[in-house]
Amino acid sequence: MLYVECYPDEVLARTLGVPGCDVKHEHGKGNITNRLRKLTAGTGMLDEDREGFQAAGLREYRRVKQSGKLVLMEHANSAAKRLVLICPRLEEWLYERAAACGVKPGDYGLPDTAARLKAIPRYEQKPKFPDFLQRLKPVDPEVQRLGKWIAS
Repeated sequence: MLYVECYPDEVLARTLGVPGCDVKHEHGKGNITNRLRKLTAGTGMLDEDREGFQAAGLREYRRVKQSGKLVLMEHANSAAKRLVLICPRLEEWLYERAAACGVKPGDYGLPDTAARLKAIPRYEQKPKFPDFLQRLKPVDPEVQRLGKWIAS
């Protein structure tokens, strides 16, 4: 099971191949770490908070791998509990990945900056947002790595 913070994370996970029935929306970092604390296994996907706040439960995890701006963490007492941290925030990461591959968000009806995307409520419902993610999937190694980490 994959536990995510928000709806855009859910759309990204599904685009990367995680079946919808295996994605649970937890509404925040703290809820993800609290959920994993109660389970014997699971993966959480969250992004780094620019304001510096991190869920207290993150202290229970240690970094085991880093690939670009992705960090894979495992619980100190159970490798079956994992977190994938996207740095800095999802929107910035997506726009960085797009720029690295020459993909233009504007071609998908998205704003020209990550900050403007973040300011749009429920931007994941924009008709071409999934197409934007689908375009990144085959061309960006870091997006592919995220797909592997959240699927396993």
